[in-house]
Parts: sequence; C-alpha cells; structure tokens
Amino acid sequence: MKELKPIVFVVDDDQSVRMSLVDLLAREDYAVETFASAAEVVESRARLAKLTPREFEVFRWIIAGLLNKEIGAEMGVTLRTIKRHRAQVMQKTGVVSVVELVRLALKAGIAPVQPGIASRVPYTAHRGMAKQFSNTD
Repeated sequence: MKELKPIVFVVDDDQSVRMSLVDLLAREDYAVETFASAAEVVESRARLAKLTPREFEVFRWIIAGLLNKEIGAEMGVTLRTIKRHRAQVMQKTGVVSVVELVRLALKAGIAPVQPGIASRVPYTAHRGMAKQFSNTD
C-alpha cells in the first residue's frame, strides 16, 4: 500500500511567503496546501461540524473513493441507508459533487479512511477542533 506523505497547511496573506514555504517544504517531500487566510480552514471545519458521527464516518469513506455499496459493506448497513447519509452529507456541507467534498476535506485537514487501517477517527476530537477554531473569545 502506498505510504501517504505528511500534509502541511500554510496560511498567510502574503503570497510570496506562501510560495517560499511551499518550495521549502516540497524539497523536504511534504505535501502542501496553501490558504490565503485561516478563515478558509475555519469555514471548512465549521461546515463539517454539522455532520452527525455516522454522517462524518460516511463522509470519510466517500472521500476515500468508495462506492455506496462498498461503504455499506464496510459499515454493515444497507445501500439505502448509505444513500440517505450521503445525501445528508452533501446537503449539510453545501456541496454538489464528490470533487467539492474532497476539496472541503483537504481545506479542513480531514483524511479519508484507509481500508485495512483503523477506520474511525474519534468524531468528538473533530468536533472539538471545529469549536476550537470557531471560538471568537
């Protein structure tokens, strides 16, 4: 199985700083995602925080590239249930395609499920991250 590269998120409003950091990190073999502002990350995480734990689990299987019937087999639920969860994920996150869902996951720093490896990331930890980044105190 292919080993995943660590992803580094670079957030800065100065494009020259972002590009310099991207070059430096790329030389060290890191995958890099850049954002002009932290608002993009916060907004992405807030959208994902709307999901129930089960919807979040389906979301991670979707961004891993599995078909509905494959997700159902992995989770031990019916195809109809997966279709319902998938529709809720799309509606709650405000996306219309899987490509947009993957982009949203990247911005939020959420990794897809890796079949064969522990498939569940504690959802409460994810919700805590969203609260941490959305707290305006």
